[in-house]
Amino acid sequence: MSPVEDPLAMIGFHEGTRRFAECAAGGTLVGVEVGFVEDAWSFGEAFIGSVRLICSSKKVSVEYLGDQDDTFVFGRLNLKTIRKVECEGAGGVAGFKWRAAAIKNPDGAEMRQAGLVVLCNRAGNAPLEMVLEHSPAASHTYPKSFTCKHVTQYAGLDSPKLTKMLMWFNRKSFAALEPLECA
Repeated sequence: MSPVEDPLAMIGFHEGTRRFAECAAGGTLVGVEVGFVEDAWSFGEAFIGSVRLICSSKKVSVEYLGDQDDTFVFGRLNLKTIRKVECEGAGGVAGFKWRAAAIKNPDGAEMRQAGLVVLCNRAGNAPLEMVLEHSPAASHTYPKSFTCKHVTQYAGLDSPKLTKMLMWFNRKSFAALEPLECA
């Protein structure tokens, strides 16, 4: 497992520990589970405080820790509100759309993410958009996006899926996911 130094995108910001992660045992990323921090004084809404990578192999390989069950959580543990998306079939995760959390008090507020859209591959079709929000009924726009298809070296593949990423986190919160490689 060797980290790649040129991320394909940046979802979040650099803070805390940086770990290279990929699905172990030949697995692929098929979903994401997020937990929301609801009690942060700097923000006007709940934001993503934890991320779990869901792998087809049920194992995730984390730098320095080796293979772990894919129940491994990057960020704050034991959050009350959890949302999960799993892509159907073998298509895997094609990419993401995301939006930053609204800031109430700029003193001490970093760029936390309030909403994440998982883009699931579908054979011969545009990716299916699966939304992860604290309030599922809310309607939002997602100004930033990344898909494997937008990267020149993967554009020719039928349904490229995310395989490797850098995760930034600390015990208080998830900070960033940087896609590194698709296949």
